[in-house]
Amino acid sequence: MDKPFSEDAAEWLAERKVKLLGLDTLGPDIAPPRQPPGFSFPVHKILLSRQVLIAENLAALVPLSGLRVFVVALPLNLYGGDGSPARVVAAPMDT
Repeated sequence: MDKPFSEDAAEWLAERKVKLLGLDTLGPDIAPPRQPPGFSFPVHKILLSRQVLIAENLAALVPLSGLRVFVVALPLNLYGGDGSPARVVAAPMDT
């Protein structure tokens, strides 16, 4: 899959005030080896500009699909970085 997530899907999530997008891929945009020169990460820009965090390379997401979940993310505090490795855990919330 060249593009795991569309700009329209990113807008849809942002409009619904989603707080975090969790993915089991390298990211929501085109995979790095397939990015054309000058690629601008449009999905990242849409989500991050609207305060939607992105958690990439997650595992075991299928049981949480479609559910409202409580997420704890513990990123490293890296000086000068724009991202970080993190321990991320999630559990379904009571409805």
